Amino acid sequence: MGTMINGRLYRVSERKKGNAIEAAASANFGLSDGRSVDAAVELGMPGWSLYSIEAERRIASFVRLAPEIDLADAPFAYMLQYERAEALLEVALDDLEAIVAGWKKPDKLTIILGPGRARSTLASAILATQRGLWSLSEPDSYTNLARSREHVSHADVGVFVGPATRLAYAPRDPDDHHFVLKPRSQATYFAPEFASAFPDAKIVFLYRGAVGWVESMYKVGQRLNVQPSEGTTRKRFLWDMLTGYTDITDTEVRVGRTLNEMSLVEVLACVWACNLRAAAEAQAQGVDMTFVHQSALAPDNPEGLSDFFEACGVQGDAGRAAAAFGVDSQEGSALAQSIPAQGITSAQVEEIERVLSNAPVWHAPLPASAISDR
Repeated sequence: MGTMINGRLYRVSERKKGNAIEAAASANFGLSDGRSVDAAVELGMPGWSLYSIEAERRIASFVRLAPEIDLADAPFAYMLQYERAEALLEVALDDLEAIVAGWKKPDKLTIILGPGRARSTLASAILATQRGLWSLSEPDSYTNLARSREHVSHADVGVFVGPATRLAYAPRDPDDHHFVLKPRSQATYFAPEFASAFPDAKIVFLYRGAVGWVESMYKVGQRLNVQPSEGTTRKRFLWDMLTGYTDITDTEVRVGRTLNEMSLVEVLACVWACNLRAAAEAQAQGVDMTFVHQSALAPDNPEGLSDFFEACGVQGDAGRAAAAFGVDSQEGSALAQSIPAQGITSAQVEEIERVLSNAPVWHAPLPASAISDR
């Protein structure tokens, strides 16, 4: 990379996450044997990938995995990074642009945003079957950027969306010139920043109906051994984590009740609405973003799949895409569908429909069926 860049290199000696979906950060690890290194030289070696950006600490962290590991093979890149990290390198945020300058650049970029739980992991797997594409599912630097909005202005953290995206691109095949990025749901709140940093990128918002989304999220909690709880602390955590620390005041006004007064499924329904509204607001600001319902990603919907490929700027091969269907795209992870979980009740469905009917503007520009649609 040329210019010397100061970095701090550590050996990963312990893994300290409380649960699998916790945001990526240096604090996820017990670190030892710290020493100063030239980050430019270190990052030129195989196995390194961006792990997190922590705006409050003014630090970016990279982790080193065994060189043969391809993050694109994982349904959740940040989970694989956490599980297999051997070393961690911290670099000052002021030096990110110098690192980006020496980083490989894709010819094309497609960004898949959405609230999650809408076949987005399958979407990434489908695109990974196509020639010339490197499809990365859920790198996690954007989550901490969103979380930092609680203490740092949105504008001050949004400037790192471009560098984070450039540094996420690390294909193994030199012929994979088209980068498909599917970050975690919190990245939706940076849709304008993505569009500004990459004006030629294709941006897709993949979604599903509120009832189906809430039920899916309800099951996720069980699969992570986090039992559904009506406690305020749990509800606050879910709101903050899943909306990127969006201020809840406006939502409480719309619903006519405080977070403490809402049930768990009502809070989740409001999370869904908040994500959809963020996407609609980005579109209103001029972000060229195509809304795609998850039903497009089905083996019996060739027209929907064709439309999805077009939205992604891909000359899709449905025959190759068939390999992604018929298997759980999250198999092998903590969120695999094979892990038993109980759905929501009809009474809870009524709660969801009631709380969202109070503010129908939340689901614009979607059809009225977007609430009850599973």
